[in-house]
Amino acid sequence: MKKILQSITCYWMVILFGIPVLLIGCVEKEITRIADWQTHFTDIHFADAKHGWIVGHHGWILHTTDGGENWEKQTVNTNEDFKAVYFTNLRNGWAVGDKGLIATTDDGGRHWTLQKSAVPTLFLDVFFLNSKTGWITGQDGLVYTKNGGKTWHHQEASEFGLGGIHFVDKQRGWIVGDYDRIFVTRDGSQTWHRQDALVRTEQDTSEVCNLHSVFFATDYKGWSGGTDGTIFHTTNGGTEWQTQYSRLPMIYGHIRPTVYDFDFINDDYGVAVAQGGFIIRTEDGGENWKLTENQTKNDLMGVHFATPKEAWAVGWNGTILHSTDGGVTWNMRSGTTADDLQSVAFADADRAVAVGEKGTIATSDDSGKTWTNIEMDTWHRIRNLSFVTDREGWAVGDGGLILHTTDAGQTWERQTSGWWYTLNALHFINSKKGWIVGDLGTVLHTTDGGETWIQQAPRYFHEMIKGIFFLNETEGWVVGWPGIVFHTEDGGLTWKRQNSNSYNELYAAYFIDQHTGWIVGQFGEILHTLDGGKTWKFQRSGTQANLNKVYFADANHGLIVGDEGSF
Repeated sequence: MKKILQSITCYWMVILFGIPVLLIGCVEKEITRIADWQTHFTDIHFADAKHGWIVGHHGWILHTTDGGENWEKQTVNTNEDFKAVYFTNLRNGWAVGDKGLIATTDDGGRHWTLQKSAVPTLFLDVFFLNSKTGWITGQDGLVYTKNGGKTWHHQEASEFGLGGIHFVDKQRGWIVGDYDRIFVTRDGSQTWHRQDALVRTEQDTSEVCNLHSVFFATDYKGWSGGTDGTIFHTTNGGTEWQTQYSRLPMIYGHIRPTVYDFDFINDDYGVAVAQGGFIIRTEDGGENWKLTENQTKNDLMGVHFATPKEAWAVGWNGTILHSTDGGVTWNMRSGTTADDLQSVAFADADRAVAVGEKGTIATSDDSGKTWTNIEMDTWHRIRNLSFVTDREGWAVGDGGLILHTTDAGQTWERQTSGWWYTLNALHFINSKKGWIVGDLGTVLHTTDGGETWIQQAPRYFHEMIKGIFFLNETEGWVVGWPGIVFHTEDGGLTWKRQNSNSYNELYAAYFIDQHTGWIVGQFGEILHTLDGGKTWKFQRSGTQANLNKVYFADANHGLIVGDEGSF
């Protein structure tokens, strides 16, 4: 089903070039517009039907006091990424994240203070029994407190990283982590014991997985989820765990999306969210999981029932989803239906096409004011695209993906590249002749509009090629990492290395004639030549941000765009 992306032109430019938009205020509570939520949300928790909190990257915390009708931004003295949030009541809560980040509040978030953790590591989940006793899991194991976080103590529980944590009472709890690790405590976390009786079925595609979440609806019935669509279920407190068929589809060719979070209202009815915007629900304890209709392709990281009917899910690119029927159907409250965009091109003055993560293709007929998603059968990242006429164009991406359109991006057909490496950029000089470049020295050339492709890589050339530009049918340049520049004068049959005097990644090149050209790249790199690349000289950009694209109308007028709003 086509979905309209309501957006203004500057918004998709922000997404395209990866510019994080942060609201910085001097007040403790800040009213924010949905359009301002350009961050990745990572977790959500409701203390009751009205009061909830959402956390995300760059220190974002949102709070509602009216069941999600309105959200306010709460101020925390950090720009680090939050990963999880938990409240024991309307006043006491904790949020955790990168670099040992722990923030706590005792007044519902009107004031947040930072606590010093026992280890400066990545924290992934937090759980508190009451205002004093709580645990945090992360890459370096487990930390716990018995005084509300005034002091934290590290505890060795696993040799690998830990993801989710859940307690059913003050004595019994479970933690899960990488490589099928599930641990149980029966003495309030004084000791932990591994539960390794994991029974897989013939539908499982992975023999081992990393577990991200765990949830118990009763003292004995619980679920854990992780990579490759894995869901483990126990009915005896973890003495034995059996996999359940998640019904998540295969993506990227052979694996299922990662299950990131669960929430259950009883031991039968629950919802899980996953990578790629997938939501599944069950009415019989997971014997049968049902896939709901997708509202987004953004990764969904957290889900929570505010009431048996009201459910919320959050994820990347400011995504907030809301359900009023217990998770049967969902509506977008914020965010976009598409994932991160990587490139945009205009077929004509009005018609634009943008491509990005998870096979996202969106089109606009009004110069980027509104966008329509094009349904695709690929989950590969689409990295770049180019139009040679107002109707015909190509797009390339991961896994050797080549797509071709003859109707300005409305429909796309796959072309066989015969290559499986990542393809990064392309350049066509007419509807028949074009080149594509990518990782491990990939240079592909077609003379029949993509019906066939041949490899033209320079001999013994295995670097990563990031950009390409051809002046005509014979003369062109490719650029990449580390600081590589190759030049051809025979349409790619032979290539000669040019000395760029750079070791940075180079992303794009543009020439106005066979002598005058520019290259842009990592850390604000700008290189300029007046002799066709025989010599390259540095030009001062005034920024350390990565510069991604370059265009010159003539020798004096040009445009370069890049990260962090570089323009």
